[in-house]
Amino acid sequence: GRDAEIKRSFFAIGKVLHAVQDFYAHTNYVELSVGQVKKSTDIAVISPWTKAGKDAIKGLRGNGLVSGFVFWGFPQKCSSGTASHADLAKDSESTRSGSVRVTHLENRSQYKIAVQLARDTSQALIDHAFARWPLLKRVNGNSVAFEVMVDRRGL
Repeated sequence: GRDAEIKRSFFAIGKVLHAVQDFYAHTNYVELSVGQVKKSTDIAVISPWTKAGKDAIKGLRGNGLVSGFVFWGFPQKCSSGTASHADLAKDSESTRSGSVRVTHLENRSQYKIAVQLARDTSQALIDHAFARWPLLKRVNGNSVAFEVMVDRRGL
């Protein structure tokens, strides 16, 4: 029973990692943030599992934060003119938004900035989970590895 519960816990962390990484790849957060910083490392990392992170997202929504709609999602509640998944996706440097270069941020692509933010948030989530549930660290050991995956389905 305990081993199965631990496996489910790590699987749940993986699902949450996917969600927090997708925040940067599938919203306009990067686009909203790049004009306000001098270095890409100055862009705030959002931790939606905390009250501060939830509050930050609420504030960002009031300032234009959106997630792209997908044609296969139901119910279709997005208003006309809402950006699509393809408009916002930063899954690679070949997507419309991912390919945009931010000249004042070392000419980095929005894709590379999104990946940087996804990695930083992933590390923060793992640190949080292991601090909150020490059993995870005891079972896992001192080293944790994760990868920010790239969607290869095409857009």
